[in-house]
Amino acid sequence: MKRPRAFALTIALLLLGVVAAAIVALTALLSIDAKTTARDAQAAQLRQLLVAGAADLKSKVDLGEDLKEQWTVQAPSELGAQVRVEVKRTDQAMQVMVTATRGEHTLRQEIRLQRDANQWRIVAAELGD
Repeated sequence: MKRPRAFALTIALLLLGVVAAAIVALTALLSIDAKTTARDAQAAQLRQLLVAGAADLKSKVDLGEDLKEQWTVQAPSELGAQVRVEVKRTDQAMQVMVTATRGEHTLRQEIRLQRDANQWRIVAAELGD
């Protein structure tokens, strides 16, 4: 009579082990997903800061302002971020590097402009590291 109880106990312990292994696997997957989400949020924030830098450049160019070689764009202080714009210019072309930094993470965008009649026109924009 003891044999069926021992078999049932063995099966129950095996099922408990399978459930424990499944819980460990799910915990690992959730941890990876949380890290990926945090990394993607950071990258999205940096891309938004690059857009702010590019918009600042475009507004200065459209207003015909004399561009400095380098300036920073004001970012919200709670972000702890910095947006820097650097300009290399000739008579007919302009190469602009917009750099967004937040904490240890940095993202860059190169924007190329060409003079077309009396105005500057963006001809290319490339995202970098």
